[in-house]
Amino acid sequence: MKIITVSNQKGGVGKTATVVNMAGYLSREHDLSVLVIDLDSQGNASWSLSDSNLEFNISDVLFSDKFQSEDVKQLNLGQGVHVVGADSSLADIDSIDIKLLVTRMSAFLNAVNEAGIDVVLFDTPPSLGKALTSALLVSDYVICPIELEAYSLQGVSKLQNVIQNIRKFNNNLKVLGLLPSMVDNRNKRHRDQLAKITELYPDLVIKHPIGLRSSVADALSEKVFLGDFKKSSAKKARQEFSELTSWICDAITK
Repeated sequence: MKIITVSNQKGGVGKTATVVNMAGYLSREHDLSVLVIDLDSQGNASWSLSDSNLEFNISDVLFSDKFQSEDVKQLNLGQGVHVVGADSSLADIDSIDIKLLVTRMSAFLNAVNEAGIDVVLFDTPPSLGKALTSALLVSDYVICPIELEAYSLQGVSKLQNVIQNIRKFNNNLKVLGLLPSMVDNRNKRHRDQLAKITELYPDLVIKHPIGLRSSVADALSEKVFLGDFKKSSAKKARQEFSELTSWICDAITK
């Protein structure tokens, strides 16, 4: 089982779109069993994937001892997408001891692994709190969607500092890369920024950017898998997420 955190300490950069569409393509095109864990109290991933929500939420896992790993083993977690949804209690996550959070999350993930899940995807809030920290501490990989704006370079520096600190406790954590997100190729500023970031971080920038396309937001709002979204305007978006997910599969199976 591979565990991937999708992270950026800035909101509105396409984290949830990345998680939801990666989950769909990993399941549909690569025949994998995928578990999405929504750690963002806004619950956008849980909402877009509501048809796949399990009967318990993340608070049952992290905030009490009532959750038992045997509950996971009794679920049918075969091929497809399954979701541990967010709920309002996540707003209180920073009041919980980080060691306890990681212990409970690790126990849950061990049960998930035994139940046959192939890939876990964490959707995380846009802040370096205990939700993001606990996810990174139990993950194998992190991928960081970024906007192509001037301040994105500042975010890269912050990400490197965070990863360096996390690796003191989780030396298995690897950076899959920076994912240029919501890219408008007609915008000279975006083109210039992409060239600049690629020059500065040639080994970090993922060569499968995701364009600024209304079809991605439309599919999310209609709770429709992008691959099933029939509008002709979605063709390029489907291709981009398909290629990105294939690249990710190759990267995590090397």
